[in-house]
Amino acid sequence: MCYENIEKSLFKLLLKDRCPQSFIFYGKNYNERKRISKEFALRILNTEVKNLRDMIENYFS
Repeated sequence: MCYENIEKSLFKLLLKDRCPQSFIFYGKNYNERKRISKEFALRILNTEVKNLRDMIENYFS
């Protein structure tokens, strides 16, 4: 599954108000994984702020 499809699926969950309590983002492409997970977290929190205390970034390359 390509990253575009994953991203679309995640945002569909939000639109349907069917978001699980937690997520694990896994994949070979570190930059895409980081981008998608951060955009998704910001969308959940409904903010554009980039430095949040509520968001923990723990990325492994």
